Amino acid sequence: MNIRILLGDIVGYLLLLCWKIFDKFNYKTQILSVYFHNPQKKVFENTIGFLRRNGYQFISIDELYSIIGSKAKLNTKIALITLDDAWLGNLTNVIPFIEQHHIPITIFVATQPLRDGVLWLNYFRDKALCTQYETTFPELKLSNPKKLSTTRRNEIWETLRNEKGYERVIMSEQNIRELSKNKYVTIGSHTVSHPVLPNCTKEELQDELSESKRQLEEITGCTVGSFAYPNGDYNGEIIRKCRKNGYEMAFTTEQRLLDIEKDSLYTLPRYCVPDKFGKYESIARALGMWSKLFSL
Repeated sequence: MNIRILLGDIVGYLLLLCWKIFDKFNYKTQILSVYFHNPQKKVFENTIGFLRRNGYQFISIDELYSIIGSKAKLNTKIALITLDDAWLGNLTNVIPFIEQHHIPITIFVATQPLRDGVLWLNYFRDKALCTQYETTFPELKLSNPKKLSTTRRNEIWETLRNEKGYERVIMSEQNIRELSKNKYVTIGSHTVSHPVLPNCTKEELQDELSESKRQLEEITGCTVGSFAYPNGDYNGEIIRKCRKNGYEMAFTTEQRLLDIEKDSLYTLPRYCVPDKFGKYESIARALGMWSKLFSL
C-alpha cells in the first residue's frame, strides 16, 4: 500500500474513534454536504456506506431547496451528495451503487468537456505538449495555469487542442442525456469550459453561465437550477450573475456543514472527498473531521 494512503488511513481511523465524542452536528438545522470528483468504487461505497449505517438520510438537491425555503426544523441526520465534472468513471463506480441503495445525487456538468472528452487542464498539464509551445506561449511555464485570464487561456488552449487529442475521461452528451432520465440523478451546471470565474471578463462570465444552462437544458430536456463554482472561486458579481441567469442555488468548495438557517442559497458549502485515498481517511473527510484537524 502507498505510504501516504496508509498514514492517512491511520489518522482517519483515530479521528473516527473520536467521532461520536466530539461530533457537534446540529441535526435540526445542519446538513452534511459532500462532493466527489472521480472516486474509485471503494472510496464512494465505503464513504456512503458508512453514512447509511450511521443513520443518515439522503436528499436530492430539489429537496434541499425546499428545506432551505421552508426553514423547517429537521428531525434526522441528512446528507446531500454531489459530484463535479461528470467523469466517465462515475458511470461504473457511482451510478450502480446509488441505484441499488436509492441515493439521490447531483452531477455538476461543464458542457465543453462533454464534446472534447477531457478538461482544459489536461492540455496545460501535458509536459511534453507544453514544452513544444513554451517559446510561443511563455505562460506555459507557470506552475499554476489557473492564474491565467480566461481570454489568454482560451488562446493557448485552442492551439493545444489542435495539436493533440486525448482518450475520453469525461462523459459524453449522450451519457448525460441518459442519466437525466435516472430518477436518482439531477444534472446541475458547472459552466461551459470550467474556467476560474473571477478570471473571466463580464462577457465571458455571462456566456459561461447562460450557455451552460441552455445547453444542458437542451441535452436533458429538464430545467437546470443548480450550479457549482469551478475550483470553488466566486465573488459578489458572479453570485449576481447566477441569480440573473436563473440559477436557484450555487455551491462552493468551502469545507463546513450546511446550515439551513444561516447559509445563502448561493454560497452553499461542501466537504470534499478525494478520489483515491483509503477508507478511513475518506470517511473522516466526508464528516469534516479531517478539515477541522488540519485547520487547527
